[in-house]
Amino acid sequence: MDSARLVSDYVRLGLRFDRLQPGLVDSYAGDPGLRLRARHEPRPDPQRLVARARALREELGGCGLAEPRRRFLDAQLTALEAIGLRLAGQEMSFAAEVRACFQVTPELGDPDEYREVHRELDALLPGPGTTAERLAAVRRRDRLSPERLEVCLEAVSGALRERVRARFGLPVQERVRYRVVTDRPWSGFNEYLGGFRSRVSVNADIGHRASSLPRLIAHESYPGHHTEHCRKAAGIARTQPEQAIFLVNTPQCVLAEGLADLGLHAAVGEGWGS
Repeated sequence: MDSARLVSDYVRLGLRFDRLQPGLVDSYAGDPGLRLRARHEPRPDPQRLVARARALREELGGCGLAEPRRRFLDAQLTALEAIGLRLAGQEMSFAAEVRACFQVTPELGDPDEYREVHRELDALLPGPGTTAERLAAVRRRDRLSPERLEVCLEAVSGALRERVRARFGLPVQERVRYRVVTDRPWSGFNEYLGGFRSRVSVNADIGHRASSLPRLIAHESYPGHHTEHCRKAAGIARTQPEQAIFLVNTPQCVLAEGLADLGLHAAVGEGWGS
C-alpha cells in the first residue's frame, strides 16, 4: 500500500471510531468529504475496526513513510486497536489500557516528595491555622467573581496572544472566542472549529482564581491547544494529512496536553506574576 492511501485510511478509521465513541475525534481539519462519508456509512462494527487498525499497522513497514511519521502512525493505530477492543467488550487492566492508548506506564509517586511540598507550603503560607486552612484562605482571596470572569479572560488572552504572535508566529486570521458556561466536568475546553478559529468554554462553577487564569488560557489558547491547531493547519498538516485529525486517548493527546501544560512557561517564563 502506498503512503498516501495508508494515511487516508488511517484518517477514515479515526472518523469511523468517532461514530462508536462520539468525541474521540477532538478536531478535524482535513478533507470534509471524508467526514461526510463516514457519517453516512452504516454504523461500524468495533471488531472490524480493530482488524483494520491491525492491518494498517502491518502495512507501515513497507509504505515508504519517513520514520517519524511511521512511528507516529504506529502509536496511534495501537491506541485505536485498544479502544476498539474495549468497545467490543474486551476487558483489560487499567495499566494495560494506559500503556496501549498513551504509550506510557503509570507509576505511583513518591510520598516523600509530596511531604516535602507540604513542608514548603507550610513555610510560605501566612497566618494561623493548618496548612490546608491557610491555603484555602489564600485561594479564597484570589478568587475572581463570576461577573468579572469574561472581561478577565479577554484581557489575559489578549496579552498572551501578543506574546505568542511575536515569539512563535500565528496566522493573521486566527481567533479565539470565549464563552462562560456552568455545569461542566472540566475547568476549560477548547473546540477547534477550523479556519484558524477556536471556541474556548470556561466553567464558572470552578471558582477561577486570578493567579491560575493565565495558566488556563495559556493551556487552551495561547500558546496551547488553539495555537497548536493553527500552526499545524498552516504547516505540517498540509504535507502530513494524518496531523489534520486529532484523536483523544492516544499518544497524540498526551503530547498535546503536555505542550499545553507548558504553555505559560513557554510564553512568559518562570518569572510570570512576580
